[in-house]
Amino acid sequence: MTRKAHIYFSAAVIRMMFIIIVLGGFLSKVDADILTEARDRLASGDAEKAVALLQSHLNEEPPSAGLYFELGQAKMKAKNGVGAALAFRRALMLDPSLAVAREALNVANRALGLPPVETTWRDQIASTIPLNNLTLLGAVIFWLGAFILLFQLLGMRSMRLIILGGVLCVLGLASVILVFTSEPRITHDDEAIILNKAGTSLSQTPTNDPSAKITTIPQGETIRIINSSGRWFHGELPGGQKGWLLQEGVERIRLIVAQKAHDAGVSQAK
Repeated sequence: MTRKAHIYFSAAVIRMMFIIIVLGGFLSKVDADILTEARDRLASGDAEKAVALLQSHLNEEPPSAGLYFELGQAKMKAKNGVGAALAFRRALMLDPSLAVAREALNVANRALGLPPVETTWRDQIASTIPLNNLTLLGAVIFWLGAFILLFQLLGMRSMRLIILGGVLCVLGLASVILVFTSEPRITHDDEAIILNKAGTSLSQTPTNDPSAKITTIPQGETIRIINSSGRWFHGELPGGQKGWLLQEGVERIRLIVAQKAHDAGVSQAK
């Protein structure tokens, strides 16, 4: 490459970087303006518009617990209890220590005629221990123990250090396993929520035959999805009862980053 071509190339790279920086700043300002407008709308009583703005932002940007909590508050004011419950559950998936979201979810459930959310030991661990920090700590402890074992097996073979290395490996591995058994995005990944205002039928077989009906799952209730077949989900209720239900009006609680229209159908379930 000649000196002149090199200068032109460098100038083009600099211009491109400048455009990217300016565009990034502009988009950040746009996002901030959308959130500001959404909060202003909610404060002025226009909950429907606030919901639309918050959902638009969440559809385009990585989700956050705080924004899902705000969306839940807006939907509660818009008289969309099931949509609020879904938003609060997603907020807790991202930040299980967000106590205000758990309290708000119980309020939404009461409005839907449902009991308070049952807190399991996994939820208690996730809400009290920073799982990301525990993962990092567990990995460090495990590899420290592994290196101690490696050096001892190749060198002096001190029994005390071999035991220490083994204990550290076990503790590190146990910490990582604890995280994977307590992380809400893993433990609640297979859960879905009923959006239909009239609820949905749980049947013994994937059929609309009334004689196969087991019970009616009320709006706002959650169900663990086991598998699916065509238009049907095979699921399990919190009490352990299993059956088939139509997928229409049932939405998974799991988060999909920057998904389009992830709350489609919720506004219809008012």
